[in-house]
Amino acid sequence: MRIAVVTRYASAIGGAQVYLSRLLPRLKQRGHEIACVTELERSDREEPILPRYLQIPQWSVAHRGFQAVMDELRNWKPDVVLLQGPGESAFADRVAETFPTVFRAENYFGTCISGTKTTCWPTPKPCSRIFGPACLLHYFPRRCGGLNPLTMLRLYLRQRHNNHVLRKCRAILTLSEHMQQEFLRHGIPAERVFRLPFPVAEAVLPCQERPHRSDGEPFRLLFLGRMDRLKGGDLLLQAVPLVARQLSRPIHLDFAGDGPERLRWEGLAQQVTASCQGVSIRFRGWIGSTEREEVLRQADLLVVPSVWPEPFGHVGLEAAQHGVPAVGFAVGGIPEWLQDGFTGRLAPANPPTVQGLADAIYECLHDEARLADLRRNTREFASRLSMDAHLKAIEEVFCRVAG
Repeated sequence: MRIAVVTRYASAIGGAQVYLSRLLPRLKQRGHEIACVTELERSDREEPILPRYLQIPQWSVAHRGFQAVMDELRNWKPDVVLLQGPGESAFADRVAETFPTVFRAENYFGTCISGTKTTCWPTPKPCSRIFGPACLLHYFPRRCGGLNPLTMLRLYLRQRHNNHVLRKCRAILTLSEHMQQEFLRHGIPAERVFRLPFPVAEAVLPCQERPHRSDGEPFRLLFLGRMDRLKGGDLLLQAVPLVARQLSRPIHLDFAGDGPERLRWEGLAQQVTASCQGVSIRFRGWIGSTEREEVLRQADLLVVPSVWPEPFGHVGLEAAQHGVPAVGFAVGGIPEWLQDGFTGRLAPANPPTVQGLADAIYECLHDEARLADLRRNTREFASRLSMDAHLKAIEEVFCRVAG
């Protein structure tokens, strides 16, 4: 089968792009022909979603232009197009009109005026509204976005257009029941919305029992992902000193990733380390696959402090392969892989608070035997997942769409 993938980013800058970088080589190994269209080009400091050795045709809209890329796609004659994370709705619209298209949901494309499904006043809180004209009435009072009425109108029109694009796609793929229900609530027919088995990129790594931790050895926490306002990094930075005092033990926190909030979080981190002697914090920036393996091997606990309803949270499965339990707020699709008390702890999310996050982290770390149990449970959970089952489910949808 000839499968073309259309996505916004050419770099593995987040969980959804890392997922693509692992999915596409496996589809090619299974005998499919693959092509890739990206809306943006990759910068030199970022890891590409596709290694060059795969020799997969790739076209960039930013480099070649809208019409030239559409011509290349027509000439390539895909049996099906996988549309993931588009940014330019006009291009996505043209693709869905021209080719049999499957949409893989990684965000609230066409179902939220801001795309975050979160109201920010008086505190950030997941929103359950159905997208429509009434969202315009809530945009300013609930601080769904900024205070510019023109921006509000532009975002509304874009998401309304995105909603029409969804209805042109022949199938929608989700990884969580949360997102499956989101599209069903928005009127997408049930026979076109498919929830896939959880993907695991590699076999679960062999268990390595950690030596007894000395009194002076810090617990190692990890934030891995894009540094956006609703990713909760500021709450994590405020929670770490509370945990360090409760444990009477040092804590090291690694931030791996980048984004618009990085400078602000770095400033807050300097304040935290200056006021709390037992806390050290390092910002690593974007890291490649080798460094990701390293930080995951070293981590005691992954923290996913997102205050918006994460559609899924790929990083949780990546950590699970290494036996790293997780803590996160009970929002979106996170509770579907973060099993409270088994693979980590869920913090209350109505509303999400610093103290709630700190308590959940403390519950995982205060007893070394309990932490070892969580690590074993997390490996057991990951071992039950199968990339083959995930690929088979995708292929079945592609065959159905391609006829």
